[in-house]
Amino acid sequence: MRRRQQPIPSSASSDSDGSDIESCFDTRDEQEGTDAETEPTDVDTDVDEDDEADLPDLEWLAGEENAQPPEYYLDQENNSDESEDEDEDYSDGSLLLLDMIEGNFHRYCKYIRKDPAQVMQAISRRTLKAFFEWMLNQRQGKGGRRLAGIQSASTLGTYWKVFRLVYERATGEKIEGKMNRHIHRVLKKLAKKYRLSTKKRDNVAMYIEDLAG
Repeated sequence: MRRRQQPIPSSASSDSDGSDIESCFDTRDEQEGTDAETEPTDVDTDVDEDDEADLPDLEWLAGEENAQPPEYYLDQENNSDESEDEDEDYSDGSLLLLDMIEGNFHRYCKYIRKDPAQVMQAISRRTLKAFFEWMLNQRQGKGGRRLAGIQSASTLGTYWKVFRLVYERATGEKIEGKMNRHIHRVLKKLAKKYRLSTKKRDNVAMYIEDLAG
Protein backbone atom coordinates (compact mmCIF):
# COMPACT_ATOMS: atom_id res chain seq x y z
CA MET A 1 0.00 0.00 0.00
CA ARG A 2 1.38 3.44 -0.96
CA ARG A 3 2.02 5.57 2.10
CA ARG A 4 0.23 8.87 2.41
CA GLN A 5 2.62 11.81 2.08
CA GLN A 6 3.34 14.38 4.77
CA PRO A 7 0.45 16.82 5.30
CA ILE A 8 0.86 20.53 4.89
CA PRO A 9 0.31 22.37 8.18
CA SER A 10 -3.15 23.85 8.60
CA SER A 11 -1.79 27.39 8.16
CA ALA A 12 -1.47 26.60 4.46
CA SER A 13 -4.90 24.96 4.25
CA SER A 14 -7.26 25.56 1.38
CA ASP A 15 -9.85 27.54 3.30
CA SER A 16 -7.93 29.24 6.08
CA ASP A 17 -8.40 32.82 4.87
CA GLY A 18 -11.19 35.24 4.09
CA SER A 19 -14.95 34.93 3.68
CA ASP A 20 -15.26 36.25 0.14
CA ILE A 21 -13.21 36.64 -3.03
CA GLU A 22 -12.13 40.19 -2.21
CA SER A 23 -10.69 39.14 1.13
CA CYS A 24 -8.85 36.22 -0.45
CA PHE A 25 -6.67 38.47 -2.59
CA ASP A 26 -5.06 41.24 -0.56
CA THR A 27 -3.42 43.71 -2.92
CA ARG A 28 -1.02 45.05 -0.32
CA ASP A 29 2.56 43.87 -0.73
CA GLU A 30 3.61 41.62 2.13
CA GLN A 31 6.30 43.14 4.29
CA GLU A 32 9.10 41.05 5.66
CA GLY A 33 9.57 41.23 9.40
CA THR A 34 12.92 42.09 10.87
CA ASP A 35 14.52 40.74 13.98
CA ALA A 36 14.75 43.03 16.97
CA GLU A 37 18.03 44.88 17.17
CA THR A 38 20.49 43.33 19.56
CA GLU A 39 23.67 44.58 21.06
CA PRO A 40 26.79 42.56 20.10
CA THR A 41 28.29 41.27 23.34
CA ASP A 42 30.31 38.22 22.28
CA VAL A 43 33.06 39.92 20.31
CA ASP A 44 36.08 41.93 21.39
CA THR A 45 34.95 45.54 21.28
CA ASP A 46 37.96 46.98 23.07
CA VAL A 47 40.06 49.24 20.86
CA ASP A 48 42.99 51.12 22.31
CA GLU A 49 46.08 52.84 21.07
CA ASP A 50 48.20 49.71 21.49
CA ASP A 51 46.01 47.84 18.98
CA GLU A 52 46.64 50.51 16.38
CA ALA A 53 50.35 50.26 16.91
CA ASP A 54 50.22 46.46 16.63
CA LEU A 55 48.28 46.33 13.31
CA PRO A 56 51.34 45.38 11.19
CA ASP A 57 52.00 42.46 13.56
CA LEU A 58 48.95 40.18 13.49
CA GLU A 59 50.46 37.05 15.03
CA TRP A 60 48.14 37.38 18.03
CA LEU A 61 45.14 36.80 15.72
CA ALA A 62 46.37 33.27 15.02
CA GLY A 63 46.25 32.23 18.67
CA GLU A 64 44.97 28.74 19.45
CA GLU A 65 41.74 30.01 21.00
CA ASN A 66 40.84 31.88 17.81
CA ALA A 67 40.27 28.48 16.20
CA GLN A 68 40.28 28.57 12.40
CA PRO A 69 43.13 29.64 10.06
CA PRO A 70 42.59 32.36 7.40
CA GLU A 71 42.13 29.70 4.69
CA TYR A 72 38.97 28.47 6.42
CA TYR A 73 37.25 31.86 6.12
CA LEU A 74 38.48 32.39 2.58
CA ASP A 75 36.86 29.07 1.68
CA GLN A 76 33.62 30.23 3.35
CA GLU A 77 33.64 33.37 1.21
CA ASN A 78 34.42 31.58 -2.04
CA ASN A 79 32.76 28.18 -1.84
CA SER A 80 29.86 28.15 0.65
CA ASP A 81 26.43 27.19 -0.71
CA GLU A 82 24.14 30.19 -0.21
CA SER A 83 21.04 28.17 -1.12
CA GLU A 84 21.40 26.16 2.09
CA ASP A 85 21.04 29.33 4.14
CA GLU A 86 18.05 30.49 2.09
CA ASP A 87 16.17 27.22 2.62
CA GLU A 88 16.52 27.66 6.38
CA ASP A 89 14.19 30.67 6.11
CA TYR A 90 11.28 28.31 5.49
CA SER A 91 9.56 25.69 7.63
CA ASP A 92 9.26 22.11 6.39
CA GLY A 93 5.62 22.72 5.45
CA SER A 94 6.52 25.85 3.50
CA LEU A 95 9.27 24.01 1.62
CA LEU A 96 6.74 21.32 0.65
CA LEU A 97 4.47 24.01 -0.80
CA LEU A 98 7.34 25.75 -2.60
CA ASP A 99 8.49 22.49 -4.16
CA MET A 100 4.91 21.57 -5.14
CA ILE A 101 4.26 24.90 -6.89
CA GLU A 102 7.66 24.80 -8.58
CA GLY A 103 6.98 21.24 -9.75
CA ASN A 104 3.63 22.30 -11.20
CA PHE A 105 5.28 25.21 -12.98
CA HIS A 106 7.84 22.85 -14.54
CA ARG A 107 5.05 20.49 -15.66
CA TYR A 108 3.14 23.42 -17.16
CA CYS A 109 6.23 24.52 -19.12
CA LYS A 110 6.78 20.97 -20.31
CA TYR A 111 3.14 20.83 -21.41
CA ILE A 112 3.51 23.99 -23.52
CA ARG A 113 6.96 22.86 -24.72
CA LYS A 114 9.00 25.66 -23.16
CA ASP A 115 12.09 25.69 -20.96
CA PRO A 116 11.08 26.40 -17.30
CA ALA A 117 14.21 28.40 -16.51
CA GLN A 118 13.75 30.67 -19.53
CA VAL A 119 10.05 31.16 -18.82
CA MET A 120 10.78 31.99 -15.18
CA GLN A 121 13.43 34.57 -16.11
CA ALA A 122 11.08 36.24 -18.60
CA ILE A 123 7.91 35.91 -16.49
CA SER A 124 4.97 38.01 -17.69
CA ARG A 125 1.38 38.73 -16.68
CA ARG A 126 0.06 36.57 -19.51
CA THR A 127 2.29 33.66 -18.51
CA LEU A 128 1.12 33.85 -14.91
CA LYS A 129 -2.55 34.01 -15.89
CA ALA A 130 -2.14 31.00 -18.18
CA PHE A 131 -0.22 29.02 -15.53
CA PHE A 132 -2.81 29.54 -12.81
CA GLU A 133 -5.67 28.70 -15.16
CA TRP A 134 -3.78 25.53 -16.12
CA MET A 135 -3.54 24.67 -12.42
CA LEU A 136 -7.29 25.21 -12.01
CA ASN A 137 -7.92 22.75 -14.84
CA GLN A 138 -5.81 19.92 -13.42
CA ARG A 139 -8.08 17.03 -12.45
CA GLN A 140 -5.93 13.97 -13.11
CA GLY A 141 -2.47 13.04 -11.87
CA LYS A 142 0.02 10.28 -12.68
CA GLY A 143 -1.50 6.89 -13.37
CA GLY A 144 -4.95 8.39 -13.77
CA ARG A 145 -5.16 9.31 -10.08
CA ARG A 146 -7.95 11.78 -9.38
CA LEU A 147 -6.78 15.14 -7.99
CA ALA A 148 -8.77 17.16 -5.51
CA GLY A 149 -7.72 20.29 -7.36
CA ILE A 150 -8.20 23.89 -6.24
CA GLN A 151 -11.57 24.28 -4.57
CA SER A 152 -11.38 27.68 -2.87
CA ALA A 153 -10.38 31.25 -3.63
CA SER A 154 -8.18 31.33 -0.54
CA THR A 155 -6.17 28.39 -1.88
CA LEU A 156 -5.61 30.23 -5.15
CA GLY A 157 -4.45 33.30 -3.22
CA THR A 158 -2.08 31.18 -1.13
CA TYR A 159 -0.61 29.60 -4.25
CA TRP A 160 0.10 33.04 -5.68
CA LYS A 161 1.98 34.01 -2.53
CA VAL A 162 3.93 30.75 -2.72
CA PHE A 163 4.72 31.28 -6.40
CA ARG A 164 6.21 34.67 -5.56
CA LEU A 165 8.60 32.90 -3.17
CA VAL A 166 9.39 30.30 -5.83
CA TYR A 167 10.19 33.11 -8.27
CA GLU A 168 12.39 34.87 -5.72
CA ARG A 169 14.22 31.62 -4.95
CA ALA A 170 14.85 30.99 -8.65
CA THR A 171 15.79 34.51 -9.79
CA GLY A 172 16.81 36.46 -6.71
CA GLU A 173 14.18 39.09 -7.60
CA LYS A 174 10.78 39.83 -6.08
CA ILE A 175 7.41 40.22 -7.77
CA GLU A 176 5.98 43.43 -6.34
CA GLY A 177 4.13 46.60 -7.26
CA LYS A 178 2.05 46.69 -10.43
CA MET A 179 2.70 43.06 -11.35
CA ASN A 180 1.52 41.84 -7.95
CA ARG A 181 -1.62 44.00 -8.00
CA HIS A 182 -2.43 42.94 -11.57
CA ILE A 183 -2.20 39.24 -10.74
CA HIS A 184 -4.45 39.71 -7.71
CA ARG A 185 -7.10 41.10 -10.08
CA VAL A 186 -6.53 38.21 -12.49
CA LEU A 187 -6.96 35.67 -9.70
CA LYS A 188 -10.21 37.30 -8.56
CA LYS A 189 -11.60 36.87 -12.09
CA LEU A 190 -10.40 33.26 -12.25
CA ALA A 191 -12.00 32.55 -8.87
CA LYS A 192 -15.33 33.81 -10.20
CA LYS A 193 -14.94 32.02 -13.54
CA TYR A 194 -14.27 28.66 -11.87
CA ARG A 195 -16.80 29.31 -9.09
CA LEU A 196 -14.32 28.72 -6.32
CA SER A 197 -15.69 28.55 -2.80
CA THR A 198 -15.34 31.63 -0.61
CA LYS A 199 -16.78 30.00 2.50
CA LYS A 200 -14.61 29.74 5.58
CA ARG A 201 -14.33 26.22 6.94
CA ASP A 202 -12.46 24.59 9.79
CA ASN A 203 -8.78 24.12 9.02
CA VAL A 204 -7.98 20.70 7.62
CA ALA A 205 -4.71 19.01 6.72
CA MET A 206 -4.00 19.07 2.99
CA TYR A 207 -1.82 16.44 1.37
CA ILE A 208 0.73 17.17 -1.34
CA GLU A 209 -0.55 14.20 -3.38
CA ASP A 210 -3.98 15.85 -3.51
CA LEU A 211 -2.47 18.93 -5.18
CA ALA A 212 0.35 17.75 -7.42
CA GLY A 213 0.14 15.71 -10.58
